[in-house]
Amino acid sequence: MFGFFKKKKAQSGFQLRDPRAKEVVARAAAILEMNLMLCRATEEFESKLRADFTRGYFVGFFDGAAQAAGIEFSGDQEFFVYLGIGHTVLLQNDVPDPTTFTLDSLSLQGTRQFEEGQRTGGTEYFAWMNDGEQRPHGLLRIFHDE
Repeated sequence: MFGFFKKKKAQSGFQLRDPRAKEVVARAAAILEMNLMLCRATEEFESKLRADFTRGYFVGFFDGAAQAAGIEFSGDQEFFVYLGIGHTVLLQNDVPDPTTFTLDSLSLQGTRQFEEGQRTGGTEYFAWMNDGEQRPHGLLRIFHDE
């Protein structure tokens, strides 16, 4: 009568439609992690990690990975979930709340440094994918002042 005993449908929540998306962003995060390992010992790691350019670089790199894989998102929420997964894999030991870090990063859209970092991250991902030999070293340049 009231549906108390009916089987409840699983809530869709925030999910990724493309089953490849989670794997794609995790692999992109693993590539960034290899570089970030070499950056953690730098003197200004915390401030550089939170810099607008670095945040944009992460978003651009993850976005480039999705574009290269042909992953399409139904909207901003799905893209945010994708970015949240990537940031969690990458930064789970570096920031207390990777989801908040991601949201704070996206609030920087439209700022010069964020957008410059976003272009650099995306460009380096595509250069690496197309070349296979040119490694993405943007993080090393950021953290080691090159």
